[in-house]
Amino acid sequence: MERIQRAKDNYSLEQVAHRLGLRTDTRSGELYASCVNPAHDDRHPSMHLATRGRYAGKFKCWACGISGDVVDLVAVALGVKAGAALDWLDGQQRADPMPKPKPRVEREAPKLNEDLYPFAFQAYHERSDAAALWLANRGLAPVMDAFFLGSTDAPGFPVSLLPQKWDSETGRVYQHKNFLNRLVIPYLMPDGSVPFVNARALGEAKPKYLKASRPQGGCVPPYLLHMMLEMSDQIFLAEGEVDALSLHVALPGVAAAAIPGTQTLSERDEPLFEGKDIVIVMDNDAAGVKAREELERRLRPYARSVTQAYVHPDHNDINEQLVKRGRKWNAGYWEAVRTEAVKRKVYRTA
Repeated sequence: MERIQRAKDNYSLEQVAHRLGLRTDTRSGELYASCVNPAHDDRHPSMHLATRGRYAGKFKCWACGISGDVVDLVAVALGVKAGAALDWLDGQQRADPMPKPKPRVEREAPKLNEDLYPFAFQAYHERSDAAALWLANRGLAPVMDAFFLGSTDAPGFPVSLLPQKWDSETGRVYQHKNFLNRLVIPYLMPDGSVPFVNARALGEAKPKYLKASRPQGGCVPPYLLHMMLEMSDQIFLAEGEVDALSLHVALPGVAAAAIPGTQTLSERDEPLFEGKDIVIVMDNDAAGVKAREELERRLRPYARSVTQAYVHPDHNDINEQLVKRGRKWNAGYWEAVRTEAVKRKVYRTA
């Protein structure tokens, strides 16, 4: 353990990534590298190397999910165990010391177009039959108009309306054409604006979900939260947008929002839960367990109550339960959860 800690202290992720010959890229001030997972054909660097903040010294691939520290990085890249990875790190340091990297000089990020309402509006009105069928197969047909779900797979979809992207190396701002041929989920606000969208591939395109550049100086707002805060003091929090929409199908009028990954919840959004009764419903997997624990820890200082609710153990997530059990069964299931939460009890199915 002492040797592992010494390696973490002495060898930076950035230096080791260069020694391994990984392709690196800087986006929005964050460092990314080609994924070391041999099963992941990473053509565009998608492995985040955290060099600052609470996760400094950790890496995570946002596409395949592999993560760890600098020792794990070497172990996965070379296909060896931790001991051999430590030998490689120490050997590399003695054989070919690497100079400290020069401070990274980054271009000042331009102000990208944050008004995505025209894009979302166009996607909604040009929603294809294929997108509507995709939604219907997941039980979401009843809410696809209420929440302006659209798509960009119609021929001739106007490129000028696509979200913008910034190339930090060239300083160029351009329309992000990867947003074509996708289902568009707009993050609606009470004033009718759309500051953010998430776009899901309708086919096998990668990545599965594509998010627009984050607002300058800000984080992604929780999906539908600002709309739901004005509806009720009881807020259901799901793990993803599709799961939140599934709750709206099962219980029309329920105040359901989504936090797609606890890392997307900004600290400045935490006070929004002040005095609210929060019902947390995450997926039935290891990531869901971790997410629900983290959310409860962060929200309990603000919320009036925090209830942990669970999808039936036969299913992995809210949407799967909706599809396999049907709308009527789910209405009874989630109504029972809502009733128990009002009594401030922890509702469990197992």
